[in-house]
Amino acid sequence: MEIAQSAVILRYLAKKHGLEAKTVKEQAVCDMYAEYIQDFIMNIRPWIWTITKNSSEEEKQEKFNNLFVPQVTENFGPIFQKQLEKSGTGYLVGELTWADFMLAEWSDKIVTVGKSDILDNFPKILEHRNKILLLPNLQEYLKNRTDNKF
Repeated sequence: MEIAQSAVILRYLAKKHGLEAKTVKEQAVCDMYAEYIQDFIMNIRPWIWTITKNSSEEEKQEKFNNLFVPQVTENFGPIFQKQLEKSGTGYLVGELTWADFMLAEWSDKIVTVGKSDILDNFPKILEHRNKILLLPNLQEYLKNRTDNKF
């Protein structure tokens, strides 16, 4: 079987490995935050293209300053910081779910490809990122995967 689209793949793996949210309400919340992340990706896509298409440094910087930074600091950061504070567990909806992996992946890209201190005003997001990336099975996978930015 072949499937496409990262959120679909994550949902499939969640069902297969018991990482779905426990209630219908929590499943809807996971879906909602996954859609927020998809919207964020779409909004920063012009910046991503400057990296993947080897644009000039001037164009990269322009997209970074005028697009990436506001999207992170005005949208992504406040939305996920608020939810992680509300949850109080270190996860988006109480227990570890597939949506946590999606959030950790993009939080990591934000600080490694974007700017290392850009999430400093959103400590719950950084704590979440570290908590997920330090999971033993994920650590093993990350050691062996090919390194690419996007």
